[in-house]
Amino acid sequence: MSSPLMLVKYGTHASLIEARNMLYVAERTSIPVPRLFAAYAYGPPDRDVDDFGNVYDTYIFIEFIKGEDLGKLWGKCTSTKKQMLSTDLKKHIGLLVAPGYA
Repeated sequence: MSSPLMLVKYGTHASLIEARNMLYVAERTSIPVPRLFAAYAYGPPDRDVDDFGNVYDTYIFIEFIKGEDLGKLWGKCTSTKKQMLSTDLKKHIGLLVAPGYA
């Protein structure tokens, strides 16, 4: 499901851990990530809170950002563009593994 402003990820490929990670990155780095509007899981009340398997239906409501899949785009990029993208990715990874967080 999507609209011009929001995308809803759901099913086995969505997890509350992903939502928590997006929030963490947005609050503590300058890495651009979609804004998280809400996330929840619905399932059996007696389930282990840390078990995010298939029994829960998980929904993540995030900002919709139009773009292209880098895996599909990579082969069409010039070497200069690939270098720019690699430099950006290296910078972003560096923010995640800053001293004290590794």
